[in-house]
This record gives sequence, structure tokens and C-alpha cells, in this order.
Amino acid sequence: DASFLRLKNVVLGYTFPKKVLQKLSIQNLRVYLQAENLLTFTGYSGLDPEFTNASVGGGNGSDLRRGLDMGGWPTTKRFLFGVNFEF
Repeated sequence: DASFLRLKNVVLGYTFPKKVLQKLSIQNLRVYLQAENLLTFTGYSGLDPEFTNASVGGGNGSDLRRGLDMGGWPTTKRFLFGVNFEF
């Protein structure tokens, strides 16, 4: 059973009020944090429940191996911090 629930992409951001930015001579300022592959809830014991091995073998029986987790890489978590501003 490779059923799962995944929190795939989340972005949290804050745009500073214009009143605060006028003192700094900035028109617009936004900071944000983006997270990818943050959480996965599953009973699957392999590396990734979305894993497919269909491309291995070129087509002769490759559909029979779909979903078999035979090595590979686990899904990585990624974090990105950003700042957008205008003068």
C-alpha cells in the first residue's frame, strides 16, 4: 500500500506596511519562506511512495515494475528564503 498525503509546496510571506517603509525610502518590501516536500504521511516503507520505475527496461515488462522502489533517491526537502523590494 503506497497511499500517502503530502504537503508539497508552502509559501509564507509578509509584506511590510507602506507607513513603515516610507521612513526607509522603500516603496515595497516583502519577505517570504518557501518549503517544498515538507511533510509526507504514509505507511509506505520505501523511499518515496510516488516513485515509479516505469522508465527502466525500455518497455519490455516495464509496466510490471511500476511502483517497485528499487533504489534511487529519497525526496528532498527544499527551503528558499526571498526578499522582494522596490525603491
